[in-house]
Amino acid sequence: MLDKFKKWWKDLAKTTEEWEGPYVHEDLNVEVNTKDEHETVANILRMNVKEVNATLRDFENDTELTPELWSPRRYQLIRRALQKRISELNERTLQKEKAWNTMIELVEATAWMREQRAYSNINEEARRREMERIMKGGS
Repeated sequence: MLDKFKKWWKDLAKTTEEWEGPYVHEDLNVEVNTKDEHETVANILRMNVKEVNATLRDFENDTELTPELWSPRRYQLIRRALQKRISELNERTLQKEKAWNTMIELVEATAWMREQRAYSNINEEARRREMERIMKGGS
């Protein structure tokens, strides 16, 4: 169990950012005391959707967490980092959805305009033929 936790924590901590000492993270409003915590937060804030889901699933499946392994502050740090990243990803999803909806509306409007133009052409051709028929003296 401890090996599984250590592997999970190290996987989260893979990053190349510089560590300058303890600080309060500006976005999370939580104190980051160690380089390991800093790297973990930096990695969480760069995760994509699949990585976030895998991390949450692994954490949920690891039912043998003991109080010696986690402090409430560390829980809070990771929870806030994950919440922030999930919020960012959700915002991007909403933006993509709005863009797709706009594209769909544009395609539908274009199709409608083509349809109206086709009807106009058909009506124009019908009027032209009617005028030709009248000019030739037909009834």
